[in-house]
Amino acid sequence: MEYCVVADFEWAVTPHACPGTGRFLYLNEILSFGAVRFDRTGHIADRFYSLVRPDYVEYLHPVVLESLKLNRSELAEALPFSEVFSEFLSYVDGSSVFTWGGSDESAVKQNERLKGSAGSEPGRVPPMFDIQPFICRSLGVSKPYPGLGTVLRSAGLESPGLRHNALSDAEDTVRILRLLADRKKDALSFLFSREPGLRPGFQEPSSCIRSAKRDPVDCPVCRKELRVVSWNVLRETDSMGVCLCREHGKFLYRITAEKRNDGYFPVTALRPYSDPEFRNLYDRSRYRSVNRR
Repeated sequence: MEYCVVADFEWAVTPHACPGTGRFLYLNEILSFGAVRFDRTGHIADRFYSLVRPDYVEYLHPVVLESLKLNRSELAEALPFSEVFSEFLSYVDGSSVFTWGGSDESAVKQNERLKGSAGSEPGRVPPMFDIQPFICRSLGVSKPYPGLGTVLRSAGLESPGLRHNALSDAEDTVRILRLLADRKKDALSFLFSREPGLRPGFQEPSSCIRSAKRDPVDCPVCRKELRVVSWNVLRETDSMGVCLCREHGKFLYRITAEKRNDGYFPVTALRPYSDPEFRNLYDRSRYRSVNRR
C-alpha cells in the first residue's frame, strides 16, 4: 500500500558562531522529531518520535521546556541529531513528506549541514511540502492561514494530545486529512499523485511561485545554502534568478509553474542552468522585470 508522511519538528533558537568569520547566525536547533505515516483514507499506519540531544543550546528556559513539553534530563540522554536524522530517513524511505508550514525543511537542512547524518551522505534532506495551504483551502479557511490549533477547532476537532509536541502535532495534521477524506472520496489523491520533485500545487501560479522563492536554494556542488542575488519574472508562470556561492560562483535557477489537469500549479524543483539558452532566458526575464516597474 502507498503511504505519505506528515512530519513535525520542535526547535529552540540559539546563536551560533560562523567559523572564520567572527559573525553569529541564529540556529534553529532541532530538539525533537515526530512523524506519522498515513494512507489515502487518512488512517495512520505507524509513528516515529525521538528527542535530539542539543549541541549548541546551553540553557532552555522553563517556559520553553513547558511549551515544547520537553524534559532537561531526557534531552541530555537523547541521541545526537546525526543518528536521529538517519533513523528518520529510514522511516521516510522515499515517501512524500508533508509539514505544517514552510519553515521545517530549512530548519532540518540547517541542522544537517552543521551536524551531518550518520551513515549517509550530506545533503540528503528529503523534500518537504507545506500542506497548510491545501488543508486550509479544503476547509474554506481564508488567508492569512491560521495555526494548526485554530484550524483544528474550525474543523470541529480537539487535540487529544499535547500542543507543540512534534508527534502530537503530526497526528493532529493527519486527523484533519482523515476528516477531509471522510467528507469527500479521493480528497487526498492529490497528495499521492504528485510527481517527484514537484511542490504541492496552488490554484494561482503567482502564489505557487512566491512559495517556492521562500525555499532555501543549495549549491549543487558543495550543498551549502546559496545567497539569492535577484529574482526576475519571465512570465506569470515562470521566474528566474541568480544565486551566489562564495566557493563556486553564480548559478542560474528557474522556477516554473505549469497548470495540471486537476487545476493546480505545481512548481518544478530548483535546478541550476548555465548553458547559453537559459542565460538568454534570464536576460529576457530581467528586461521584462525592468519594464514592469
